[in-house]
Amino acid sequence: PMELLHTGIRKELVKHISAILHHTLRFPPPSTKPGKKGGSAVLEFKAVTTEAVSLLVKRLDNLKAALEFSQDYTGLVGSLTWEEELGRIIAFNVEQESNKYMSKRVHHTDSIFQSSLLQIPRYAPTKEEPLYENFSGRTMSALLKLTEPQKTVYSLDSNGWFLANGTAVITGQTFALLRNAMGVQGLVGIDNLLSYRSLNEIQRFFKSYRAVVKSHGVLLEQLRDSMFPEWRLSPADPQQFYDIATKKTTKLFAPIIICFRRVGQAQLLRRAARNELKIHAEVNARRFKHATIALNKAYLDRVSDDLSADDLPSLELVMDALAQIGEGDVLSTEFLGTDPLEGLPVLLALFVVAHAKEFIFDADFGSLVLSKEEYGLDGWPLVFGMATLLRQFHQSYAHSFLAYLGQYVRSQIGGGTATATATISQPSAGKAYAEKNKKSTETILADVRNVVIFTGQLCSVSFLGKNALYQYIPESLVDLVGCGY
Repeated sequence: PMELLHTGIRKELVKHISAILHHTLRFPPPSTKPGKKGGSAVLEFKAVTTEAVSLLVKRLDNLKAALEFSQDYTGLVGSLTWEEELGRIIAFNVEQESNKYMSKRVHHTDSIFQSSLLQIPRYAPTKEEPLYENFSGRTMSALLKLTEPQKTVYSLDSNGWFLANGTAVITGQTFALLRNAMGVQGLVGIDNLLSYRSLNEIQRFFKSYRAVVKSHGVLLEQLRDSMFPEWRLSPADPQQFYDIATKKTTKLFAPIIICFRRVGQAQLLRRAARNELKIHAEVNARRFKHATIALNKAYLDRVSDDLSADDLPSLELVMDALAQIGEGDVLSTEFLGTDPLEGLPVLLALFVVAHAKEFIFDADFGSLVLSKEEYGLDGWPLVFGMATLLRQFHQSYAHSFLAYLGQYVRSQIGGGTATATATISQPSAGKAYAEKNKKSTETILADVRNVVIFTGQLCSVSFLGKNALYQYIPESLVDLVGCGY
């Protein structure tokens, strides 16, 4: 009889939690009324989202309190039961939502998180967001809408997204609220879902690029030959060379923009979620955190010392624990292996050169921000998208990319540390070159400065490190520019 009672309680608990998550986590799309500015629409959607998540906190807390109150009479440990069933529900829904990004889908009846006895109910997609299977997808969608690079600016120092006027849209408090609502499992689920989304975007980019190579392979090869070797300066008239090169490759930039914008945005959201998990683990589960880190180190030592697998817990258990404490750099993720893509570093370098003029450096945000709203890019998502893509290849791809950008910078300023210093500190040093190309000295220097800032930020957050930058761009020039990293 007691076992039947516990099973019945669990069954009702699963039904109630699933229903609350489905009916509460609904986010009406942002207002699109004529004349309404993007900033006010974003803040309006933020208020709706915050209200829904706050309501979820109250409802789930009440249900959890009722379960814990009854444990003295039922003999069922309330907190443990709650964590088990909530984690199972979230993992099941994340798995089903991620099916859209996977080539091999998992049917809901075949899921390891589903149970014939304690069945997790499934609901039809909502009318507001029919493209998303369940509440996990709708939550991810709300975060993506609130952090669109076209409307917000990301600040790495503040770990948050802001409007151009400095109004906060998403900060660490947002992810703390999500953790209070959905628990640690909820943030881990969002992290996983964003990973699947990034994987899908990278796969689409690779497919698109392979088609580009078939149709524009000769062009990319000619450009690469013109810029070889990377240590020398570009042809006699570098400005003309880069203008022609970027014009010829402009139509190839669209897939790159889409990939970097979406992947970079997802990676920044993953980073914010992991920061919240780290803070929560340090404050509330310090022993668990240090024990998990020690286990991870023991596994790494076992690889080198060839210890028996029986000496340690299962690797899957350790990986789950690491995810719950937010360990690991999101930019170290290798989403998939791929064959070499010919000409990719050249095209990526020309992409950065072509779009450098669209940004200005904002010292308050510590970021490259749009000079005009219609450009639809933001600095840090672009950096994180580039770092993520380069991580999928051998390090030689990243170094080739830096070499091409270093070649561009040196060519624009005349090719040397002394010239770089004179050109930046004394604009008259580049006046003759500017007049020859009918371009102001300030514009030339702004483009070069933005490229240096971009490469500096890329090296600072990626696996490359700061020293990699100095191999291709003089350190004195980097210091003069003031990269803000």
